[in-house]
Amino acid sequence: MTKSNDKKKKNSNNNRSNNSTAVVVHRPMPLSRPNVHRAVHDVCSLSNPFCDGAQTAKYPDQQRSFTLPYRVVLINTISTDANGNAAFWVYPQFTYAVGTSTVTAGGITGAPTFDATGITLGINGYRVNSCGVKVMSIANLMTVQGVVCMREYNDTETTNLNAVDINQPTKEMLDYPLRKTQETCVVLQKSGQLTSMFRKTSLDDPTYPLVAPTGWNPILIAVSGGPASTAVLRCETVINYEFTFDDNGNTYRLATPPAKMDLALQQTSNSVLADVGTFVDKGVSALEALFQNKATKYIMGAIGGYLGGPKGASAGYMLGNGAPRAMIMDVD
Repeated sequence: MTKSNDKKKKNSNNNRSNNSTAVVVHRPMPLSRPNVHRAVHDVCSLSNPFCDGAQTAKYPDQQRSFTLPYRVVLINTISTDANGNAAFWVYPQFTYAVGTSTVTAGGITGAPTFDATGITLGINGYRVNSCGVKVMSIANLMTVQGVVCMREYNDTETTNLNAVDINQPTKEMLDYPLRKTQETCVVLQKSGQLTSMFRKTSLDDPTYPLVAPTGWNPILIAVSGGPASTAVLRCETVINYEFTFDDNGNTYRLATPPAKMDLALQQTSNSVLADVGTFVDKGVSALEALFQNKATKYIMGAIGGYLGGPKGASAGYMLGNGAPRAMIMDVD
C-alpha cells in the first residue's frame, strides 16, 4: 500500500515538472565603468607637448605602417642686437625647426633662416604630433628692460612672413615684460592643413618662402627694447615626431605597430588643444593642470551622454558646479 502511494506521488511530480514552463529573467547588462584616468592620459599625450606620455604617443588614425615616436628637444639662447631687439621663429619640420631673422624697430625684416634639427635617422616620412616652447628670461631681473612679443601666424601665410609688423594684431598674441618671463609656455596650434599626413623630408627648407605648409601655425618670439647685445632668453623647443621607415633599411627594426584607430580620441585631443590656447604664462606645471582639467571636462561630458539617466545627470551636475577632479573620477 505504501509502495503504491509512493509510486503515484512520484509519477504526479514527474508530470508536474514536465508540464511546467521555466521562467527566464532577462536583465540588462551593466554598463562598464569608463577608465577616465586612462582617457585623460591619452588625450593629454596627444595634445600637451610637454607631457611625459607625448614622447611615446602615436596618432590613432588609419595608418597601417609601423612607426616610431621620437622626441627632439632643442635649446637655444636668444641674444639681442645692438639695438636691443631679437627674433626667434618656431616652425617644426624634420630637417629644420627653429631659426632667427633680422629685426628693425617694430618689425621683422628678411626671411627667417632655420637651423638643422640634427636628426640623422634614415626615415621615409614624418609627422609632428605636438610641439611647444618654454620661454625663460636669463637677463638680470633687477636691471633688464624690454618686452617679449609672442605672435602666432597662420600656416598658410608663410610666404608673407618675410617682413612682419609686431605691432599688428595676429591670430594669437601675448606681450610680456622681459623681466617677468620666468617660464612662459607656447603650445603650437593646428591649422587647416592635415597634421596627420606623413611628409617627405624633401619638402623641408630652411627659408619660409619655400616651405610647404606643415599643418602647424608658425610662432614668433621677439624681444623689443631690451639690453643691447645681451643674451636675454632661453627657448626650449619640444617636438614630438612620428616616423615611418623604408622596409629595406636597418632603422625599420626600431618601428612598432601603429596605434589603433580612435576617432573619439582624435576629436577630443584636438578640442582640448584648441581650448587650452597658444600662450600660457604660468609654467609647465600650470599648463599640465590646465590640460588635465580641460581633458576631464570633455571626457566627462561624453560619459554623461553615454550613461544617460541619473548617472549622466550626476556627472553633468558635478562638472557644472566645479567639482574636484577626484570626485569626478569616482562617477560610476
